[in-house]
Amino acid sequence: MRCLVLTLSLCYLIPVAQAQEPDPVPADPYGAPVHGVAHHEEMIGQTVPDVSLAGANGEEVALSSWRGKPVLIDLWATWCSPCLAALPKLNGLYAEIKDKGMEFVSLDEPGDAADEDKDAARAIAYLAQHHYNWKNFHDSESKVASALGCDGLPLVVLIDANGKIVYFDFGGHEADLRKAIAGLGPEFASVAPAEERKPDPSRDSPDQN
Repeated sequence: MRCLVLTLSLCYLIPVAQAQEPDPVPADPYGAPVHGVAHHEEMIGQTVPDVSLAGANGEEVALSSWRGKPVLIDLWATWCSPCLAALPKLNGLYAEIKDKGMEFVSLDEPGDAADEDKDAARAIAYLAQHHYNWKNFHDSESKVASALGCDGLPLVVLIDANGKIVYFDFGGHEADLRKAIAGLGPEFASVAPAEERKPDPSRDSPDQN
């Protein structure tokens, strides 16, 4: 299935594997992503489809309801070791941007289609255990991932305030993701990679008496 939105070209379907406890986190968490997700430059500039995300309490939130502010979405799963390895860095990024007017959410993908309730509960428990406090939604039957053309995990999609995709890639490329966020506006300039941050002139100016 050709992808039309969020990372997401279904060259490979998200696997429907037997639900199980997460594998140990690999020593190299930013090595090859699950199922070989590559850069998807063709997604940049595409308008995100108006899909709905399902919350733990049964509520549904349409992506369009966040129009007017940037949205970062992390597609992940408890059965995906690289996904779990990427979460600590995403948590650090979340701490930097949570008060800057951006929606930061994750979307957990099911493993065994016959055991989705346990998958969803496992995801909620994992996030709580590690104090990851952003909003999380469960993708029942991978409907949202399929609509977005998701071809593997982990996947990070960054959407600007106008609903356009500005970053669509495996979540391990932290510097590239930071560049994309910093490009959203001056309020996000501090999120840029350290080597690209502009010095603050006020810190170098002599005191004015």
